[in-house]
Amino acid sequence: MRRMFYAPDVARIEDRGEALAGIAFYVGDGATIVRSMVRVRDHALTGHAPISEQLSWCAAEGVQRAIFSHCGSAIVAGDARQIKARVESLGRAHGVEASVAYDGLMLTF
Repeated sequence: MRRMFYAPDVARIEDRGEALAGIAFYVGDGATIVRSMVRVRDHALTGHAPISEQLSWCAAEGVQRAIFSHCGSAIVAGDARQIKARVESLGRAHGVEASVAYDGLMLTF
């Protein structure tokens, strides 16, 4: 059995090692590529961890594949080929196959 983890609007994952244990496929928050949008509100983290940080989480926990949805304006309004190349490159740097979701994308597990 293969397991998937879905984390939209994620600032941090509590007990990340336990949460991502045995996960084959991570679907994460694509609000930003490298700029953190995490802030503290009422003594708690809120906002969006960048794709680059989420990829480091995946790498640390052995998750081999990640795709990012719920994309922010930098991704949505940017050049799709450049964004794709940048996210794939960040993924390779972390040893994770990484991509950005797009309208009409179909995945098979």
